[in-house]
Amino acid sequence: ADYQLLSRLVEKSFILGSAEGRYDLHDLLRQYGREKLVEAGEIDGIRQQHFDYYFQTAQQNQPGQPDTSALETFHWLVREHLNLQAALEWVNAHGKPAAAQTFNRLIHADFHGYGIHRIDTQLD
Repeated sequence: ADYQLLSRLVEKSFILGSAEGRYDLHDLLRQYGREKLVEAGEIDGIRQQHFDYYFQTAQQNQPGQPDTSALETFHWLVREHLNLQAALEWVNAHGKPAAAQTFNRLIHADFHGYGIHRIDTQLD
């Protein structure tokens, strides 16, 4: 969604905006949206895009990468923990073990690189 659409949705209280520029919506709206994506046959495409985004961003946020601030990456990892976990669960459940293992390694390299040694994004 573009900024104009997001602004209108915030004005109508369909979504909530934060000072960080992030958006959230009520669980009932999230459930309704998911049902509509399933009905339209678009859920897997959206989940694939979600996974692709977080996979690419995890690659860019590896410790030691140029232009990567340790503090910014740490904040990203903490803030996006639930998205990272959802992406990992989806790719693991959809028969893509190589992608799941690579993503799992990237996430854990990120966390271990910043002194975090246990997170709940393990493969089954």
